[in-house]
Amino acid sequence: MLPDCAGLLVSGKCKLLRVSSCMGARCSYYQETNTLEKMMQRLRSLDEDTQERIPQKNYGGCRP
Repeated sequence: MLPDCAGLLVSGKCKLLRVSSCMGARCSYYQETNTLEKMMQRLRSLDEDTQERIPQKNYGGCRP
């Protein structure tokens, strides 16, 4: 059973590292595929003032 990792190829190998097989969640490069969606969901849950302040500081003024 392979993890739901963003670096996992269909063949079961890692596209980020030169390893023979996926190491799963213990890999230092392990990243869930839905991490971006979780970040966007978290931003949407914040109040409007905070939603305005974060893009000004981190995204050049544009909301992601």
